[in-house]
Amino acid sequence: MNPTIPIMNGDGKPRLIVKYDTPIVTTREATTFTSTTMTEADGASKTIELTTVASGKGLVVKITGHGYYQGDWVRISGNTSSTPSINGDHEIMAIVDANNFVIDTICSASSDDGSCKRIPAFTSKAIEQNMRLTSLINTGDMDEFAYGKVVDVSASTITVDEWINGTPTNGKVATIDGFVADLPYCKKLTETFTPEVLVHKIYKARRVTKNYGFTYKARLDYSQLITGDTMLLLKQHFTVKDGAQVVLIPRVDTPEYQYNVYLSDPVDTSIFFSNGEGRGHRDMIFVFQGKDLLPDLPIRSSGWGYGWGKLWGYNSFR
Repeated sequence: MNPTIPIMNGDGKPRLIVKYDTPIVTTREATTFTSTTMTEADGASKTIELTTVASGKGLVVKITGHGYYQGDWVRISGNTSSTPSINGDHEIMAIVDANNFVIDTICSASSDDGSCKRIPAFTSKAIEQNMRLTSLINTGDMDEFAYGKVVDVSASTITVDEWINGTPTNGKVATIDGFVADLPYCKKLTETFTPEVLVHKIYKARRVTKNYGFTYKARLDYSQLITGDTMLLLKQHFTVKDGAQVVLIPRVDTPEYQYNVYLSDPVDTSIFFSNGEGRGHRDMIFVFQGKDLLPDLPIRSSGWGYGWGKLWGYNSFR
């Protein structure tokens, strides 16, 4: 259950995540992490061997074994023979081969001087607030997944609200691979766990069963009011592309309980007016159906809610 008032021991609001099929940003250079930030360093400086005017739009830059990717940003400096100058920051529009790439500028003459290095240029990429930044934590035996919700972006640093599961390890690759919507408290959140049982009737009333687990369904009741801002947050979740994944975390303070879901039922809506102005929407109830079978019920052994059973008759059923 998810009451409409704050609960002790954490913030129990729902969180929805869209995980993109393909990350839109991937770090290429060394990374460092703090409790709320990820910073990517500039790449090594490489000597430009030759620039030639491309047959179409752009300029072909030759650097043997450049190691760049389409969509990377590079900073060129020390170039003196191009007309006009190509010094500055450029997006790589295409990769010709391992030794040549195309940048987004036009020159009337070739050149053979200057240097080039890859830069993060996060503010020039399609990174928005509420996107998901993910990386890994090195625990010794294996890497564990960590993520945070983007709250600010600068040229070389992305700031998140917090890291779920812990601060990533320096040097690990980071990606922007999804979008996070933190929802307000709803009128009622009901989770339904339905046993998936195969029943064989073998003789008279005798039955043999095989238990496969539980199907999952969550019903988020926003019939009283949901604001336009919240609806904008949910836009990506309602227009999921093929290959993307929607994850529901019923209580953001217990992120270990999360479910791969899809929106399964029709959504009704009506405009809520107050003093002649639209203040939001009513009648909206979102029903999410789980895609995967759960092996067992998510019964906590500590934290919020643990021990309630002992207060309500637990000892009577030992």
